[in-house]
Amino acid sequence: MAEDLSDLSYVIDMMIDEKNTVDFKLASEEHTNVGESYLLEWWLGVPFFDFIAELTGFEQAVIYFMEEDEDVLKKYRDRYTQYQKNLIRQVSQNTPFESFNIGCSYSCNSLIGPNMWRKWDKPYLKEIADEVHKCNKLLHIHFHGRSIETAEDFKEIGIDCVCPFERPPGGDIVGLEGLKYVREKLGGKVTMNGNVHTVETLIRGNVQDVKREVREIKEAFDGEPRLIIGTGDQVGVETPEENILAMIDEAKLCNE
Repeated sequence: MAEDLSDLSYVIDMMIDEKNTVDFKLASEEHTNVGESYLLEWWLGVPFFDFIAELTGFEQAVIYFMEEDEDVLKKYRDRYTQYQKNLIRQVSQNTPFESFNIGCSYSCNSLIGPNMWRKWDKPYLKEIADEVHKCNKLLHIHFHGRSIETAEDFKEIGIDCVCPFERPPGGDIVGLEGLKYVREKLGGKVTMNGNVHTVETLIRGNVQDVKREVREIKEAFDGEPRLIIGTGDQVGVETPEENILAMIDEAKLCNE
């Protein structure tokens, strides 16, 4: 949206203008329509780096974060944080939503690395998590790509649920040992959601491949209630139905 960096401040002013409004009535109606079919969460957008990167483009954002005065970046982050915290309070007061969700585009270990993420996004996520919990709601974070290096950070932030803890090649949670390591680092404080490989297993694999990965997840998290078995990111349209059903059936069987 910002064709060059000289436009950025104006675009940010537009995106987080206090005059922006939300149709809480329509959102509440959709929450009611979903009912108990699944957990419909309120989308809180993306972390701070992604907020800037989605306005400028990824490459431009990396350069901008390297060259801009840090006080300017912190000022933008503070504004974005306050805007989002105000939205959380409004949603909590005006809708029945139980959970908030934050996604990611580039804000992950695979693209900006753990150091940059810890510097610019971890403080933002901590403030958001604290505000969500003040409102007695839950916070779910989507963190694709490599995640093992920041698993303990998720616990420190106080996130309620993180997904998808991807396997290679996109992620770095390797087999049973990788899952056991994640469990140790989450320390029973964060729900692990995901890990069945979206492409190699669900799309290209067979029923036995799917069941094997589900069993690995259950073995690694045996006795740990904070677990959601799911896909390692999404369900592609080309996924064979029998593989989806196998994941569900095996998960139910293991939960008995």
